Amino acid sequence: MTEYTHRCSNISRKFSIGSSSQGRKLWVLEISDKPGQQEPEPNFKYIANMHGDETSGRMLLPMLAEWLCDSWQGGDQRAARIVKDMHLYLMPTMNPDGFALHQRENGNGVDLNRNFPDGHVLCTPDEDHCDVSMLQKTDGVQPEVAAVMRWIEGANAKSPTDVVHFTASANLHEGSVVANYPYDAYSRTSRAKIDALAAASQQASTMQRPDVGPGVAAINAQQRVVSAQGAASVSPDDATFKFMAHTYANAHRTMHDSTEFPGGITNGAAWYEILGGMQDWNYIAAKCMEITLELSNTKYPPASTLPQLWDDNRDALIALAVSSALGGVTGTVTSTAARRNAGAAETPLPATISVQGISWKTTAHLPFGFYARPLAPGQYTITASYGGYASVSKAVTVPADGSGARLDFKLRPLK
Repeated sequence: MTEYTHRCSNISRKFSIGSSSQGRKLWVLEISDKPGQQEPEPNFKYIANMHGDETSGRMLLPMLAEWLCDSWQGGDQRAARIVKDMHLYLMPTMNPDGFALHQRENGNGVDLNRNFPDGHVLCTPDEDHCDVSMLQKTDGVQPEVAAVMRWIEGANAKSPTDVVHFTASANLHEGSVVANYPYDAYSRTSRAKIDALAAASQQASTMQRPDVGPGVAAINAQQRVVSAQGAASVSPDDATFKFMAHTYANAHRTMHDSTEFPGGITNGAAWYEILGGMQDWNYIAAKCMEITLELSNTKYPPASTLPQLWDDNRDALIALAVSSALGGVTGTVTSTAARRNAGAAETPLPATISVQGISWKTTAHLPFGFYARPLAPGQYTITASYGGYASVSKAVTVPADGSGARLDFKLRPLK
């Protein structure tokens, strides 16, 4: 990575977000025509190797960086768009200790993808009405998880305006070939329904078999969990998450042809439920739309297969980053108060951005009042609101060609 930043210094920056449980640095590579500078542009991240024995991302992400360095000035519009119109962050290994130890878990023996504060458990009454500060506490989490959380939350930033706000992201795994999207776990409401059905089923089974004892009851409980699999845990942005997953699967050489997963995608909980996952934490706590990519049926793929693995995933890695960061709606929110003072600059506002019919909200961020909202192609009504200002709603069409839509807001002070 150091050699890369010297050779491609005009578009790259290497930095550490912290250290692993055994003291290894956690490195990130930023790629942009203005690395290290804040711009009114979306930020996208790829994180790989959070499971130490799932190693392909350690190769794929550096190869993506090499392709960008070679291609962005060579006529490839996709590469130019990534470098010029957004900031891409690549973390080849989140779990260097697990990699060194040839194990899934980190150096403390903990699965990092079960260690994030979980909104499905901690949010009351549900994920849509959550004090996200509860999900931003790093007490009790592993050093690698804490480092990623602090990075995403901007805890290490020199000032609030230096925080990198991520629009979207993906984490890279192995064990299957599929694009997995939120939720990975069931909401409180869904879980209550599942528990009620399980209780009724268990009672009926007990009535039919008077000899049923505690051991059978435990088996029934296990069967209840298994029966819940196959039922999707739907997020407010289900349509957009499916679009993101399809974007990757369709651009992948074989993923979309899966016989196990229709179209090469799956809802996380419908496949199998996990709590404490990074994907759902990003969406609920960090307001970043993340999906999970399973890129190989084989863990530790042989070196001889890596060129084919790159060929299989190259276009998909490019397509997901471009589509998620730039293919939705972007814009700025400013105040009209400057119009009263001739020559005064418009004031950026950290307004709330909401989409009609979708409960999940994002924010325009200072210092530019910039926002980026991933959305599937279609027609939407978007509202910008901020305390002390009249809210403004506008209709917008997100095109299917991936070019994205621009929607700026100017809010009028109420007084």
